[in-house]
Amino acid sequence: MEPKKNTSLAIREGFVLPRIISEDRRKARGAFIHFFTASIKNSNTRRAYARAVRDFFAYIEERRSGTTLHEMEPFMIAAFIKQLFSSARSKQQYISALRMLFGFFVEKGILPGNPAFNVKPPRSAHGKERREFSPRPRCEHFLNPLTRARLSVCATGRSSDSCSIPLPA
Repeated sequence: MEPKKNTSLAIREGFVLPRIISEDRRKARGAFIHFFTASIKNSNTRRAYARAVRDFFAYIEERRSGTTLHEMEPFMIAAFIKQLFSSARSKQQYISALRMLFGFFVEKGILPGNPAFNVKPPRSAHGKERREFSPRPRCEHFLNPLTRARLSVCATGRSSDSCSIPLPA
């Protein structure tokens, strides 16, 4: 069995143009380079997005060799995200990078639609923690008795007699 040929095209600073992009029309190559050089201003974001895109195209090349840019489907992106051993936030960043890249291709007329658009990112546990409601206020000792009584009725829907907040007589 012959070893695989690396058909990727190397561009400056060691970044390699993925085979799927380098084998596509000239317009896709130029748009890909433009996306990473002129479209993303922040260098940290550029590096993170480049890593996400590199990992995605390597995954596609390994699992579905021969896939073209126009054959990209949402299930491919979802499968890639699912197999990542990363935090929910990292997966969200990967999806963001792919959405932006494919969206840029749609904007430039290279693709008819964005295959990453409908891929749902995982929810982070951190966001859930912020939405929780504590029925018992932590600063209850700062409130006067009348305010505490009103607060307990509003929070529980019951009168202050059956509330767990002790009220002075």
